[in-house]
Amino acid sequence: MGPMAGNGAGGGVRKFLDFFGNMGLLARGDRPKVVDLTGREWGAAAGGLSLSVRQEAKQDDEELATIAVVLRNQSPAPVNIAAAGWLAFYEIRVTGPDGAPVPLSGYGEQLMKSSHATENLELALAPGAVTEAILPVGSLYSIRGSGEYRVRVACRVENEASEILSNEAVVRP
Repeated sequence: MGPMAGNGAGGGVRKFLDFFGNMGLLARGDRPKVVDLTGREWGAAAGGLSLSVRQEAKQDDEELATIAVVLRNQSPAPVNIAAAGWLAFYEIRVTGPDGAPVPLSGYGEQLMKSSHATENLELALAPGAVTEAILPVGSLYSIRGSGEYRVRVACRVENEASEILSNEAVVRP
């Protein structure tokens, strides 16, 4: 049995490392992540890039909703991305069951402020390559109660005037 097995302190460390891994941060020695594109819907391409968003499967009923955002380079040239982290790069748009925009939660507001100052994202996306970020939308936004929430994600890259907009995904709390 390895040092991370069981439900003791190692389980907490694993959850901590998984959280940072899901935010797009890799620890030294991590295997490259394979992004599953099966059944994904995509937004319209802009500047050779397209976005896809969908809700991640929950591990248990108490887990808050997370989304998987995939950015795909469909152009014949590499694309360089520089931002203050994934939360600063992606603009998440959440609409509630009533059709009204859903505000950031208190935690989401704090995290958005702090992520701009602490993270630094630099990525060279080769032609045909994809990158995925798992974002805790259920923690970032006031998604409570029942019903279907609609989520779209947008971003902009340097030297590209057009906004890149994902498909619309349904998220259930």
